[in-house]
Amino acid sequence: MKPLKIIILLVIGVIIGIVLTGMYKFNYLANQPGYDVDGNRISIQEEVIQEDISEGIESEPEESMIIRIPDADLLGESVVFTEYTVPKSAGVLHATYNKLFEVYASENGYNGLFYDSIILDNGVARIFLTGSWFPAGDLSGAYMRNNINEAAFQFDSVQSIEVYLNENLFDWCIDDQSGGENGCPDTPRYWIDSR
Repeated sequence: MKPLKIIILLVIGVIIGIVLTGMYKFNYLANQPGYDVDGNRISIQEEVIQEDISEGIESEPEESMIIRIPDADLLGESVVFTEYTVPKSAGVLHATYNKLFEVYASENGYNGLFYDSIILDNGVARIFLTGSWFPAGDLSGAYMRNNINEAAFQFDSVQSIEVYLNENLFDWCIDDQSGGENGCPDTPRYWIDSR
């Protein structure tokens, strides 16, 4: 009789664990910025108009817009932007970061990082990156930070940015070579910048 009670208690424990996990996902995450009602993170997707060549039907000419990408080689000086024509989109920030990473990234990403998505909420731009930090040189992290910041701050609607790497706030201690003299890793240096 005792083994049966133990098995029943284990099954009840597993069911309670599943219920609590579901409640966290659907109740907590669903109310957080950047998550839909099911607790899944929202990723902005753009629609692309394609031609149906097989039937010889041509689509209407694609509308375009001009976006501006900051110059990577300038630090501490006035920002210089290069203009690019991209397909028209309601997600101008999303299109800007797509192009920025297209321009500056290699097959290994931009310092090992890849752009995933952006959420703009009450003047705060939350930029989501994926990958593994691998700087290309001594100042490559500073150039990248400058580019990502200035790409957002060119828009009046953006007051501050938060950059996330693999769902966690980006901590610049990842690039610290001081051996603890700069306070890392005990004092994180999160990538949260304001105008």
